Amino acid sequence: QMQDSMGEIAHTLLFVAVPIYLILIYLLTKTVIDRSARAISYMKVFGYHDREIDGLYVRAITVTVVLTLVISLPIVHGMFVWLTPLLLSDYSGNFAIWYPPARLAQIVGIGIATYVVVAAIHVWRIRRVPLSLAMKVQE
Repeated sequence: QMQDSMGEIAHTLLFVAVPIYLILIYLLTKTVIDRSARAISYMKVFGYHDREIDGLYVRAITVTVVLTLVISLPIVHGMFVWLTPLLLSDYSGNFAIWYPPARLAQIVGIGIATYVVVAAIHVWRIRRVPLSLAMKVQE
């Protein structure tokens, strides 16, 4: 009954949640890249290739994002199982909370696909960090 009643709302929430996730991940990873711009410029001066620099920064961020996605699933599921009876206490009936494993894999897949877009943007931004930034005087 809940699936029939609220199935379309779930699709709407997906179309709202993905752009919010994209913006949030972009801003968080942009902060890391911006704070490391001088170090990236130094690495370019010392002869590191763009792929090596991408590997140091983007790969580390990628591991963090994927681990956070996987670790947060049981936490969010546990909170949902705990909160749902409280929220639906006025309704009569038994609401069993169960997600098919394919749905959980879909959630992680959408998160990773969204992050791939953000990572591509950051690879492009890392390659645009100028060498002259290493030579500027720090204040």
